[in-house]
This record gives sequence, structure tokens and C-alpha cells, in this order.
Amino acid sequence: SFYPDQTFKGRAGTNGFDCHEMQEDRPWTYQTDYFGYVGTMHVLIFGLYMKTFYHATRKVYAFTEQLKRRYPLCETWTNIFRDFLNIPSCDKLPSWEAVVTQLKQDLEDFATEDVCAWRRAIDKCNSILRQSVN
Repeated sequence: SFYPDQTFKGRAGTNGFDCHEMQEDRPWTYQTDYFGYVGTMHVLIFGLYMKTFYHATRKVYAFTEQLKRRYPLCETWTNIFRDFLNIPSCDKLPSWEAVVTQLKQDLEDFATEDVCAWRRAIDKCNSILRQSVN
């Protein structure tokens, strides 16, 4: 980066696509990219745009839908959503490398542990993709 300490304030102005930092007029750097990533994953998993809320008791942001425990990689996705929606500051961004490594490992484990479940998940994904094209 040319300006490693550069932060921004302000909103993108697209309803539903502004990260929490933008919505609350806090400084941000790459938080919008993390927010966009989980927003995209949310659409792929649930078929809906992501809606978030602040859970006052737990003091965290969360999304309104719930991942079912039987969903493939439920724990992995829960952790990714939690971490990417609750970035403490511009200096404490989640590690993309760690997330990609964990996701890759979990996908490999899932694919080899239960081949039938893997095939069902792929069939469901392909079905969703076919519907989105039509």
C-alpha cells in the first residue's frame, strides 16, 4: 500500500452494502471488503441479501438468518461471519491467509469424510447456480 496508515470515513451510499464502520461514521480501511465477502457468501448460502443487526447483550454484529448445525462447514462459516462482521479496528483486521487456509482444510476434510454429503452439497450448489442463471 502506498499509504499504509490511510483510513477513510464516509459511506458508499448503497443501501445494504455499507459496512458497519461506514454506517457508524467510524474509520475504515478494508472492512468494506470483508463485509462484501460475507455478504456474497450469505447470498450463496441463503439465497438472500444479508441483513445484519447489533446484538446488544453479546455486543456483536450478527446476520438475521441462522446457519443450521447440519449445514456443511457450519462452524467454519459461523466463525468467518462473526470475525468479518466484528472487526475491532483498522489495525486488527482478520487474516485472509488464515481464513483461506482453514476453509480449504475444512472443505478437504468434509469432501473426504462424507462423500455422499459432499455430492449432495455440490448438487445443491449447482441447482442454486442454475436457478440464478435463469
